[in-house]
Amino acid sequence: MFITEVALVAAVGVGVASMVATASSSASKKSTGNSPSKKSGSPKKKNLMQVQISGSKQSRKVNYVFKIVKLKPDVEVIWCEKSPGDDAFIHHLVKYIEEENGFREQGIVMVCQRRANRLNNDILFNAHDPYPRRIIVRVVEDSNEDDRRATLMLLRNFMMRPEHNRYNYEYVVNDTSDLTPTNEAELEPANAYMPNNAIVNLIDAIYENVDETWYQNNQETALEFFGDMPYPRYAIQQLGYPDIANENGGGNAPGFNPPQDNNH
Repeated sequence: MFITEVALVAAVGVGVASMVATASSSASKKSTGNSPSKKSGSPKKKNLMQVQISGSKQSRKVNYVFKIVKLKPDVEVIWCEKSPGDDAFIHHLVKYIEEENGFREQGIVMVCQRRANRLNNDILFNAHDPYPRRIIVRVVEDSNEDDRRATLMLLRNFMMRPEHNRYNYEYVVNDTSDLTPTNEAELEPANAYMPNNAIVNLIDAIYENVDETWYQNNQETALEFFGDMPYPRYAIQQLGYPDIANENGGGNAPGFNPPQDNNH
């Protein structure tokens, strides 16, 4: 009798254990069926206990790309942009050029504001802030791709110095940096980038015998600087460019705004 009772109890225990295991397995399958499956090939996550995230500061470096383009005259213009419509921070470079004649051996002679386009002498501003855009002007005897890239690398290395790059920006020279057309006929005149006054000042600074006869004596070069008529008043007065507006019976050259007569 005793043995029979023991066997019965053991059998009941086995049955209960089997029922519990079956229920657990069923619940597990049900739970799994309602949960989203893990994507195959998902990138591995870091240990979240070791992660620190800033909600305001940029965690990745922004690339500031140097650009250069050869113009029709023996001039190249250079700028550095953080986006297609905004200049990058190059204050130390501008200061070095303007105050210490920096990179003069490489032909860099000035920094000026950038104009809107060939037919608009207004100053071009950044797209996302009120700062005027600027260009570095380089005078060259012979312009070629290797030399242009080497010049950009000098400027890039200058801005990468720790004393000039407090916030660890990444200044870059890459395959998009040189915008010079391969077809020489597509080169633009200086007035596509430089304001009128800056062009006249540049001509006056780099050429000999500059006076009101300069246009007449150097017409081919003169048209490489100002490629569009009517010519600005400053160029007419200082360099002898023809006063097309007055010859045609009136009007004023771009950039020249005569004082208003308050008596009429």
